[in-house]
Order: sequence, then C-alpha cells, then structure tokens
Amino acid sequence: MITTLLVAPVKAYQRYISPLFPPTCRYRPT
Repeated sequence: MITTLLVAPVKAYQRYISPLFPPTCRYRPT
C-alpha cells in the first residue's frame, strides 16, 4: 500500500509530464 503511494506520483510524472519535454530531457536526472 505504501509502495503504491510512492509509485503513483512517479508514474503520473512519466505519463503526463515527460511527454511535454523533448525525449532527451527525459533521460536526464533533472
């Protein structure tokens, strides 16, 4: 349950925020 709370925001970021940036930025830490 705790893991879900931690993973959900990460998946939401990858799904909704990452596509807004160029693919190269997606592989950078920042």
